[in-house]
Amino acid sequence: MTKITRQSLPTKGVSYIKVVSVLIITVFLMNLTLQALVNINPMISSIAALLIVGLGAIYIYNIVFYSMANYVYKIISNELIIERVISHSNHTFYNISFHNILVFEPYDSNNKDMRVSRKHRYVQGNDFKQWYFIEFTRDGNHTKLIIEPDLGFVSSIQERIKKDANS
Repeated sequence: MTKITRQSLPTKGVSYIKVVSVLIITVFLMNLTLQALVNINPMISSIAALLIVGLGAIYIYNIVFYSMANYVYKIISNELIIERVISHSNHTFYNISFHNILVFEPYDSNNKDMRVSRKHRYVQGNDFKQWYFIEFTRDGNHTKLIIEPDLGFVSSIQERIKKDANS
């Protein structure tokens, strides 16, 4: 039977007052814009109101998908699995075979080769010292991402990489 290693990062607390406040402010600004600009030009008034609603929606999207998200890392058999959990919904983003991992090392913010976009960061905190950089091949493409494992999980990953390299 294979050993399963699992780590779950805790979610950051999200204030529902903050979410409701953003919704109320968005509706208030939309109505204010419509009233102020409707006499000047109704088309501009409508476009400005839609832009305000769009900005509010983008802000709430960021709250839901980045602040309310919980990341789970699992090692099952010879794969590293990375999931994002929002509420009770799990979304598996990567199943990485250990023989496909090219680089696994602590993240260095000064190294330009380790920079990745925000959507490839599966971390909760902003402490770069806790982050690890992974580069691997998948379907012939090189993929880079950042995770935030604890020391026990790091040693499990390093052990599996060495074990896979020796076999």
